[in-house]
Amino acid sequence: MSIDKMMRRLIVTYRTLPGQPNFIAEFSDWNFNVQTPDADFAFQPPAGATQVELKPVAAAAPAGKRRGSK
Repeated sequence: MSIDKMMRRLIVTYRTLPGQPNFIAEFSDWNFNVQTPDADFAFQPPAGATQVELKPVAAAAPAGKRRGSK
């Protein structure tokens, strides 16, 4: 990927907070030569952790239709 297609700035605006504050992160000096082993991304649960079973969620309503709307 060429550097001109890489993200350079990320702006997060908290629209629900008074004054709509934002956070700005600037990215630079990308290094594409780093070789990271897959094991670095493997989940290692902490001692004593227990797995929680997740229940399936019902399918969402089609776009444009909201609950309670007529």
